[in-house]
Amino acid sequence: MTLSTSFMILIFAEMMGASAGLGYFIKLYAEYANYTNVVAGIIMVGLVITILNKGVNILEKMLSNGDET
Repeated sequence: MTLSTSFMILIFAEMMGASAGLGYFIKLYAEYANYTNVVAGIIMVGLVITILNKGVNILEKMLSNGDET
């Protein structure tokens, strides 16, 4: 399972039963029909996933010393 998939599952779980987090933020504002905040939350999820993926890629390159197998 990739980091992106894991994070998306976490967001989904927050939407189902948490009282904090990005998933809760998106669900809360969707219930109030505040779609500006819903879209902002979705964009934030995308940014967090992108930053995490870039960080993991950089870490992999640093730890593998450029060796690709």
